Amino acid sequence: MKWAYRGGAWLLIALVAPGALLGQPQATPNRLTSTVRIGTVAVSVQLPDCPEVVPALPDLTRPGVSEIPGGCRLETPLPILWSGVLLPPGKHQLSIQVGPSSQVQLLARSLGGGPEIVIPVVRSVLDRPASTIVATVAVITRQESSQLFLRLEWGVLALTCNGVPAKAISQQVNDWKLQTFQFPQLSSISAHCVLGTIEDPVGDLPLVRAVLISTPGAVPVLRLEDPSRERIAAASEEITRALYRSQKKLRRLEGEVGSDPQEKAQWQRRIRTAQQQRENLENKIQQLDEVGAVKILTPTGAAGSGQARLQVTLEQQQGGVVLIVRNLSGEYHFLLAPNP
Repeated sequence: MKWAYRGGAWLLIALVAPGALLGQPQATPNRLTSTVRIGTVAVSVQLPDCPEVVPALPDLTRPGVSEIPGGCRLETPLPILWSGVLLPPGKHQLSIQVGPSSQVQLLARSLGGGPEIVIPVVRSVLDRPASTIVATVAVITRQESSQLFLRLEWGVLALTCNGVPAKAISQQVNDWKLQTFQFPQLSSISAHCVLGTIEDPVGDLPLVRAVLISTPGAVPVLRLEDPSRERIAAASEEITRALYRSQKKLRRLEGEVGSDPQEKAQWQRRIRTAQQQRENLENKIQQLDEVGAVKILTPTGAAGSGQARLQVTLEQQQGGVVLIVRNLSGEYHFLLAPNP
């Protein structure tokens, strides 16, 4: 498994401290975070740049997507079955979507890549809205089972949904390591299903994210990709938010009588630098999404019989190290490394 790495010092700086790209920030973002622990892992929802004053609600009678002011990010190291829809592990940007029948839903966009996911929610109206936008996550434990609870409040609007988290499991065959999950019971498999990560002991890129790609009427394939996409996308969004704050500051200075020209020039330089850095990060993301930057594996042999619960395992077989995926549609074997 051979991979080409493309990057530079600017990327390392962006991933370690994206805020440093704009220099010393003049205004601290109003970041709100709600975190809950499930065993040894943490699930959190963040409002990275929550506005001090609650903006007016968008028109929820018209179909479309409305961004949550200041952004809203859900982070989880585990797949979660939200209202029957499986959300993969990682960082997800949340928005509000109104469907054709005025049905309000949450729209999740994974920073790790893949299609957007629509999550059904319960919509309600608050008698006493909070003085700011609020997003919270909690866990409800009953006997030996745990259920997550996600809630977004924006003015008089409240959106809630319950989630069933998967359990992390690991397996090692020879020097190969698989980090995957004990998935909850699924009625269907998403077209872009993140199975976990695989550590390759000999490849140029030692850690890859394994994604099962399913197309109607076709045999599923396994996509092995660079997991750094998520970190780069998160750095790009952080720069975008900081850029917006800098542009807002510059507009205020330009509207003030007698403002310092040197201060305005400093903000203009900071904005130009940030715009270039964001463009570099977006180009890197595009490179990681290109066909040549990933490895696509097709199943070997005939598909076996399926099972109701998604299961992923590693095995040493006669031909080499094999990743076995069992789901509703069948059992599929993907050869990761043939025997030497």
